[in-house]
Amino acid sequence: MLSAIPVRFTNHDPSNLGAQLFLGQSLFRQQKFAEAVVPFEKARELEAGGKKLTSDQHRILLDQSRRLSCKRREIVPPLVET
Repeated sequence: MLSAIPVRFTNHDPSNLGAQLFLGQSLFRQQKFAEAVVPFEKARELEAGGKKLTSDQHRILLDQSRRLSCKRREIVPPLVET
């Protein structure tokens, strides 16, 4: 079960980069891929806006984002024109 702690942190302070990343990882590990997209995207926005991640956090964010991208293609196949 997802701990309420990262949810509380992200609700209280949406600019908390570490909490967004932790929430995304927690959801990903529970295979709640569609839900994990939101905090990972928010973390990427925060990083692009100047918030700093450690090199390990940055690697995790990129890796999890790539995996989610693959999962979304599995869940929702692209439209094919006929």
